[in-house]
Amino acid sequence: MAKTDLNLSEFMDIVKYLEKEGEKEAEEKVLKDALNKSEDPMVRWTLLVNLAGFYYANRMYPDVDKTADQLTEEFPDNYAGYHAKLTCLIDRGELDQAEEYIDSIPEDLTSHRQYLTDYLKLRIARGDTEYTEPIMGILSSEYGDWDATISLMAMHFMRGEHAESGILAKAILEEDAKDPSYRSYLAYLFQINNLYMLSDKHPEGRVKDWMSNALEWVKEFLRNTEMEENEEVNRLIQKMEQMVSDTDIEPEK
Repeated sequence: MAKTDLNLSEFMDIVKYLEKEGEKEAEEKVLKDALNKSEDPMVRWTLLVNLAGFYYANRMYPDVDKTADQLTEEFPDNYAGYHAKLTCLIDRGELDQAEEYIDSIPEDLTSHRQYLTDYLKLRIARGDTEYTEPIMGILSSEYGDWDATISLMAMHFMRGEHAESGILAKAILEEDAKDPSYRSYLAYLFQINNLYMLSDKHPEGRVKDWMSNALEWVKEFLRNTEMEENEEVNRLIQKMEQMVSDTDIEPEK
């Protein structure tokens, strides 16, 4: 195998261009050709990860498996190959094999954030819901995983734990203060409902003002999205307007 002085940044720009243009055969070829010529560990790792990603995006699962095995063989202390293999097993519904495979992953990789996410995905796929909340808690508190935080916020809300749900909604809004997003939209929706319930369905003073301002933010956000025309979304907004106006109704779930 001959060495190559591959400029990884420029090379990946080419790969991204081919992906954007839908040139699948060319994208696969340049990745494989570069891999065959490279001896640099960092370059090889990057190429293998991108090759596995290419195969996964195109649902070429046997090739994902092969590339994942190569990743774990060359980089046994890196989680990327295990993640690729495990994701394929779960997606194919091969849950028993996925269970065996995840148990074989080296113990020192089991604290990896992606491992926890994969473990959570497998537990959900198997219907082992009693395991989901503790894992989400670790992902949220120790790794700052905001998707997990949103899920926990919703879980607390559905159980009527509005104070706990509110704490998480507040954390999301503080995190997104400088760059509001769809995540902020969800947090505002839950927080309006949380405050309504925590106020015994009769918000007053600063709480009511906050709810009113939050609802205006939600409306403005929706004006810039296709969701503004959604009947269910409009029905939700109407119910929230009733909450802010201090009308006895059940909050949206």
